[in-house]
Amino acid sequence: MFKLNNIPHVKTAKHDKILTLKKNDLYAEILNFLAYNASRHELEGTERIAHMLNKKQGFTLVELMITIVVAGILLSIAVPSLVSMYEQTRVNSNVEKIHNILAFARNQAVSYGSRVNVCSLASQTSCGSTTDWQKGIRVYLTDAGGTNKELRAIDGFNTNDKVKGPAALITFSSEGLSSGGDIIYCPNGKATNSKSVKVSASGLVSYGAEGNSC
Repeated sequence: MFKLNNIPHVKTAKHDKILTLKKNDLYAEILNFLAYNASRHELEGTERIAHMLNKKQGFTLVELMITIVVAGILLSIAVPSLVSMYEQTRVNSNVEKIHNILAFARNQAVSYGSRVNVCSLASQTSCGSTTDWQKGIRVYLTDAGGTNKELRAIDGFNTNDKVKGPAALITFSSEGLSSGGDIIYCPNGKATNSKSVKVSASGLVSYGAEGNSC
C-alpha cells in the first residue's frame, strides 16, 4: 500500500523565504510589544514620581499651624535666655571698666603725690551731686595749688542701665588711702544681675557684692 508518510517533504526556496518573512514579522511584533510595555512602565513610573513630588510641594494648614506653635514655644524659651546673656556680658564689661578706672585713680594719686578725685560725670570739668552715675565717671587730680587736672573719664553707660555710687567724691590721697565707697551696676535697672566695685578705706579696689539694687 502506498503511504503518504513515505512521501518526502520537499522544501523549495519560495517556501523558505515565506517562513523567513513570517519569523521576521514575529520578531518585529515581539520587539514592538516589549518596547510598548517598557515605555508604558516608564511613563507610569514618571507619573508616580511626579505625583509624589507634587504632594510634597506645600504644607497643609494643620502642618503650618503646628510649625508656628513650635516656633513660638522655642522663641519664648530662647529670647529671655539671650537677653539675660547679653545683660550679663554688658554688666561684666562695664564693671571691669569701673574697676580699672578706680585702680587707675589710686595709682595716679600715689605716682603724683597728690589727691585724686573720682565722681559722677556731669561734664568734662564738673561732677554730679547725686548717687546717679549712669552718665559716666570723671577722674581728676587736685594739685597743691588747688588746680584741677583732668586725668580720665568714662563718657557714659548704656541708657537702659542704672549705675549707683556715692553722692560725694571718692578720693585717693598721696599715700593711696581713700574715702571709700561702692559703685553698683544694674543692667536694665534690675538687681538680679547687678555687680559692684568696692573701694575700702585703705584704698583697695575690689569687686564687691552681687545682686544689690540701684
